Amino acid sequence: MNKIKCASVVTRKSYKEFLLLKYSMELFHEISWYLSTDKYTYRMLRGEIPEENMLEIIDSDDGTHGSNDPEKNDIHMKMMMTKFDACELALEDSNEGVLFLDSDMIFFNPIEDRIIDILKNKKIDAAVSPHSTENKLVESKVGTYNGGMFIMNSKKLLNEWKELSLKYKENGMYFEQQPLEYAIKNYLTCNLPINYNVGWWRMNEQYTSFRLNTICLSESKINFLGLPLINAHVHSLKKLDYQNYGAFMLNKILHLLQNSKEENESHKKILDTYASLMVMED
Repeated sequence: MNKIKCASVVTRKSYKEFLLLKYSMELFHEISWYLSTDKYTYRMLRGEIPEENMLEIIDSDDGTHGSNDPEKNDIHMKMMMTKFDACELALEDSNEGVLFLDSDMIFFNPIEDRIIDILKNKKIDAAVSPHSTENKLVESKVGTYNGGMFIMNSKKLLNEWKELSLKYKENGMYFEQQPLEYAIKNYLTCNLPINYNVGWWRMNEQYTSFRLNTICLSESKINFLGLPLINAHVHSLKKLDYQNYGAFMLNKILHLLQNSKEENESHKKILDTYASLMVMED
C-alpha cells in the first residue's frame, strides 16, 4: 500500500500536538509527512522525517487568530501561509494528491478507502471540509469551510487559493480560510463527511449542542452522529493566548478513551502518548 502524503504546519508551540497527531494517525496508516517548520521543530524532527520533506521557513509563532491585535494577526497569517509551501512540496513529489492536517488533531479511526481514493483521482481537484456549524451568519465571517483539513490534487487550485489569501485584507476575508470558498468555484471538488475534522464549532449552537452527546462508544470505538469519529480538531497540548473553546469536547473524548482503553488497544496507546506529552518539557 502506498503511503498517504500528509502536510502540516509545525512550530515549537504546536510541536507536542503534532507529535500526538503523528502518533495517532500512524496507528492506522503509513504516512509520508511534508512540513513547514520553524528552526526548533526542524531540529527536533530531523532524523524522524526526511530533511527534504521539511521546510524551515517559519520565523515566528507569536501571533494568533483569536486576537484583535493587528500585529499578532499578521504574524499568524504569515505562519499559516506556509501551508501552501508544504502542500506544494508534497505535490511535486509524485502524481498523487496531499492531505493537509492542522497540527491540533487526533485520529481515533482509520480514514475510509473511499476518501484515500480521492488522493489518486486527478478528476477531483480537492476535497474540502465544511464547518457545518449550521449558523450561516458565523460562516459568513469565518468561511464556509474549515482550512484545517483538506485534500489537494490540483497545483493550479492551490496557487489560486494562495493568491486570493495574499489579498485577504483588502478583500475583507478571514485569513487564508475564507478565500478557499471563492478559490474552488471553478473547480470540481467534494465535501468530506461530517465525521471527519470534528471540531467544537459543530456543536456550539443551541440547536446543535445535542451532537456532543452523540460522541459515544460503540463496540469500544468512538462514534459521532452514529458514524466512526475519524479525527477531532481540538487543542490538547498547546498553550493558548485565548480560551480553549473545544475543552468540553476534549474532556468528553478523554473520558471515553479512559473507559475503553482495556478493550481498544489504540485508545490505550493514544492516552499513554497524551499523558507522556503532557509532562514533556516545552
